[in-house]
Amino acid sequence: MSNQTLLRWGIMGAGNIAKMFSQALLALDDHRITAVGSRSRERAADFIEQQKIPDAVACGSYEELASREDVDIVYIATIHPQHLACAKVAFAAGKHVLVEKPIAMNADEAREMVDLAKEKELFLMEGMWCRFHPVNQKVKEWIRSGRIGEINMFEANYGFVGDPENDLRLYNLELGGGALLDVGIYPLSMAAFYLDQQPVQLTGYANLDPTSGVDLDMVTMASYADGMLAKTGASVIQKYDNAARIYGSEGMIVVPSFIHPERAEIYDLGEEEDEPWVVETFTASDICNGFEFEAMAVKEAILAGQTTCEDMTGADSVEIMGQVDSLFKEWGITFGK
Repeated sequence: MSNQTLLRWGIMGAGNIAKMFSQALLALDDHRITAVGSRSRERAADFIEQQKIPDAVACGSYEELASREDVDIVYIATIHPQHLACAKVAFAAGKHVLVEKPIAMNADEAREMVDLAKEKELFLMEGMWCRFHPVNQKVKEWIRSGRIGEINMFEANYGFVGDPENDLRLYNLELGGGALLDVGIYPLSMAAFYLDQQPVQLTGYANLDPTSGVDLDMVTMASYADGMLAKTGASVIQKYDNAARIYGSEGMIVVPSFIHPERAEIYDLGEEEDEPWVVETFTASDICNGFEFEAMAVKEAILAGQTTCEDMTGADSVEIMGQVDSLFKEWGITFGK
């Protein structure tokens, strides 16, 4: 790093998620975007102009971006199938990596990425940005402190109505399309984050598109060693309430819009005939759009000499991708191998 106060970023990719992350970085005084790389220099230059990124250099290849001396860390915002290749380019140039979710197409790719980072002694993290939001951090604190007693059940879903005419990737197997990799990965990952453990059994069901073969809707059921259960769901053809609920022996936590939350609430469930009522609410505001919190955590970890963040380790990512692999196998989906 150039000094102890500034983290210099190179952005690989110029799509919508790169725009959101770039805007978050621009809102932070101690982060700077020094370069943007895309399939063409012109596309990178257009991105820099549209996002109003001061003094950033447009690069016509990912190799060019990674080789720059004014880049400390690369944010990989390309499509899923390119994540491993882009990470290899960054690691070869001695750069730290934050890679957008999902970290890779399968557990083998994720494991290779993690092993490369360890070999190079470089930072690597999957950009599961919702784990770092202050609301979700507070929820985890509530659970760990026993605020709602012993946890019995977790449930979360995320769904939206996609646009097959304008988002071709979402309906393309080879590009990593479908509900699970696009949004179903969020509730799977947040279950592990909130509950601090991985399931011993996992099964799921999917509604596959007869034309493309991608999963349009999916649900999962998981059981844990201590008897807990978890249900998750995702869809690219149906809007859901996009909430997370954690049920305990002494209450319930509800996180509306858990991916990008504004608040979390603790409910007392009362007696059987009672309506639940709110006994505590926690709220937190964004500095920009929510992505800034993971950027802040990344910088803190790198300055501390760490090669990952405790709240999203490489082992976490490999485990979640292993769950994805098992679900795809169950559904007969074979891409990304």
